[in-house]
Amino acid sequence: MKPITLNAWSLALLIPVGILACGLIAANSSDATPSVESSVKPSIEGSYILEYRMLPDGTKVVAPDLIGMMTFTETHRNFNVYWTANGKVSSISIISKYTLTDKEYTEDSIYYASDLDSKGIAYEVTPSHGSTAVTSSGGKTLMKFPLHGEPTCEFDAHSFTATKDGVFVDHWKKIK
Repeated sequence: MKPITLNAWSLALLIPVGILACGLIAANSSDATPSVESSVKPSIEGSYILEYRMLPDGTKVVAPDLIGMMTFTETHRNFNVYWTANGKVSSISIISKYTLTDKEYTEDSIYYASDLDSKGIAYEVTPSHGSTAVTSSGGKTLMKFPLHGEPTCEFDAHSFTATKDGVFVDHWKKIK
């Protein structure tokens, strides 16, 4: 065989191999478009401030009668809320570990403290575990926190609402 023929055969074999390799690299790239079948994990990470509470009678409650902050890291949640109603003070504080997928929110309570209607502070440090279904649609994530009788929450990219049917709807704004 002549050297020219050998080079032509080498190129003929290398070109398809190169095209295949480029295709595999592109398919595994982080910039590649996800397949339709892949599910997207929702994110609620960030810090939120409680802006106001709407009561069933249409009353809007704001600071200083209502103060709250909730922060979600990648793995933990810290929640603090204070309110007054009928001259009585209430507050709740929570530290927990959580996981969130497109289908389920799971929480492990580390610390829970509450003083409801000025009855005195109750502390709970015994570990507890719960999970609940998650639904996501149109950029919104809906779930009910599974422990401590907390409300149902609907998150979007900039805020969330916490609804306790017949009791209140809290409006939270993402600050970070």
